[in-house]
Amino acid sequence: MTYLSKDQSVEGSNPVYRFLFTQGVNEYRYTTQPFIVSDSNNVWEPISIDSSDVTQSNEMAKDALKLIIPRDHTFARLFLGGVPEQITTLTIFRGDGAEEDFQYYWKGRIAGASATGDAVTLECENIFTSMRRSGLTAMYQKNCRHALYGRGCNISDASFAVAATAIAASGFNITIDVDSTINDFTGGTLKTSDGFLRYIINHSGTTLQLIRPLLSLEEEVNGSNGLAPITLYPGCDHIPATCKTKFNNLDNFGGFPWIPGKNPFSNQISGSIA
Repeated sequence: MTYLSKDQSVEGSNPVYRFLFTQGVNEYRYTTQPFIVSDSNNVWEPISIDSSDVTQSNEMAKDALKLIIPRDHTFARLFLGGVPEQITTLTIFRGDGAEEDFQYYWKGRIAGASATGDAVTLECENIFTSMRRSGLTAMYQKNCRHALYGRGCNISDASFAVAATAIAASGFNITIDVDSTINDFTGGTLKTSDGFLRYIINHSGTTLQLIRPLLSLEEEVNGSNGLAPITLYPGCDHIPATCKTKFNNLDNFGGFPWIPGKNPFSNQISGSIA
């Protein structure tokens, strides 16, 4: 039987939902059914998840979807402390469960996360909200306005990638086998072997301080006896000297370092102009 033949009304339907979370190269597939489900292409694991109603109004920004997941669930742990640096998209499929005729029901991305008690709440926004946002505008500032390795900066991150090994991991701090006398990764990024990213707020000697803990890396370090491979990308302080000497990219510098420090239009002018 098809989806339409079984789901004709709210009273007459018995819907089953499948949730596909995509974060970089990683995919997480869950179902509201109480057992593991395999279809022709994928495996969906059971999850205890509470979802708010899907709504549709003339204000798409208010049509948010809220998901509540147990705090100790593997996927929920990724959002302890906030939303990861990588965008996490969500696609919800609706079907009967007995058939493979599942239909697209909702699509968007996770915009916020909070942990309260024994649950993690994920705030999801509809994919169509991006269609009504104003485009980003260039900032007139002394330091470079471009995101490192992004559009405008035009530096290839692969050209500056440094292979390293995490030999210890505890909370915010990661110990690596690369010394800062050769590379400075403050303001850069750490990437794990499974594609997770973390911003590096400080690098001193062989110690990296991350903006948030990376639980998957801790588990990998402990499971490999301190031999977890990682990739490091140097950071930038967005000033001309660094752009020139560290990256040889001064032609793409996006700042205006010679902006006057005093605004002539905000001060009273007096005296002769002769």
